[in-house]
Amino acid sequence: MSDTQLRWRDARATAERLLADWHLPGEPGGAITLFDTQRTQAVVCAGQADLARGEPFTADSVVRYASLTKHIFAALALNATEGTLRLDQPLGELLPQLRGEPAAVSVGQALDMTGGLPDVRETLGLLGISGYSVSHAEPVMTFIQGLSRLNFPAGSEISYSNTGYRLVEAALQQRGYRFAQLVQQHIAQPLQLGWQAPDSWFDIVPGLSPGYWRAPQGWQQSSAGLHLSASGSLTGSIDDLTRWLQALLGDRGAAAGVLQQLSAPRYLTNGQLSAYGWGWRAPRSARISYWATAALTPVIKPIFCWRRSGRLVWRWSPTAKTATAPASPCR
Repeated sequence: MSDTQLRWRDARATAERLLADWHLPGEPGGAITLFDTQRTQAVVCAGQADLARGEPFTADSVVRYASLTKHIFAALALNATEGTLRLDQPLGELLPQLRGEPAAVSVGQALDMTGGLPDVRETLGLLGISGYSVSHAEPVMTFIQGLSRLNFPAGSEISYSNTGYRLVEAALQQRGYRFAQLVQQHIAQPLQLGWQAPDSWFDIVPGLSPGYWRAPQGWQQSSAGLHLSASGSLTGSIDDLTRWLQALLGDRGAAAGVLQQLSAPRYLTNGQLSAYGWGWRAPRSARISYWATAALTPVIKPIFCWRRSGRLVWRWSPTAKTATAPASPCR
C-alpha cells in the first residue's frame, strides 16, 4: 500500500470525523470532497440539503457558491473578454458615471480588495436599510455612482468589499460581456457543469438548497434582498465545483494557465505583499500553497485548499455550519 493511498485514507477518516456531528435529524448539512487532477478520491456527506423536504445533502446538491464566484469572475474577466480590461486601467475610463476618488481606482485594485471602495451592503446598513430589503441593479449602480470618497487611499490596505466586482462586472456588461453568458460559454458548457448565475436571490434555480441560519427558535431559511452580482451570484453542486478545480489543477483546456494567473502575488502601493490576490488567500505555511473561503454570507461557507506538491487537494463546502479543520488532509 503506497504512502499516497495512506494519505487519502487518513484524509477521508478526518473528513468523516469532522462531519460526525452533522447526522442529527433536522440538521442542515454539507460535504467534503477529496480529489486530485484526475479523479475524486472520496466524498463525505452529512445532514440535509432541504430541511422542509428532508432531502439528504449529496455531492449533487445545488448550493450558492457565494464569494467563490469571485474566482470564476476574475478568471473570465481576465481571459474571456478579448482584452477589454487592463489591470492598471482606472474604473472611471470604463464607467464615466463614477466620480471623485472611486473613478481613480484601478481594475486590479477593484478585484484584489485594495481599492477602498465602500461595500454596498455595509453602506446601506449604516443608512438603516435592511439587508432583506429588495434592490435591483440600476438603483444600486446609481447609489454607487453617488459615492465620491473611498474608505482609504487605493492600494494602501486591504478591506473586503464586493463593490469592485460589481463595478467591473458593470463595465464588462456595457461592452456586451454578461457574466452569466461568459460562465456558460467558457466554463459550464465545455466542462458540462450545471452552473447558473441568477440576478436575484429570489430567481428560480432548479434544485437549489435554501441555506439556513440558526435562530433561538431553531434553523431558519436564509434570504437576502440586495441585487446579486459577480461577487457572489453563482450556483452549482459540489461535484461541479470539484471538476472546475480539477481543470485548474490539471492546467488543461480552457483552464490552462488560469491557476497561475489567479494566484499571482499582488502588492500594496508600499510594496508589501497583500497575500490576497484575486480572492486566493495565501497563508504563511510550508504545507499549504493557497486556500480560499467565502466568508461574507453567514449561511454558506465553502472552503477549499491545496498544496501543489503531490497535488493533494481538500475542499469542504457546507451550507450552514462551521467546523474546525485540522491541516492533516493537506499535508
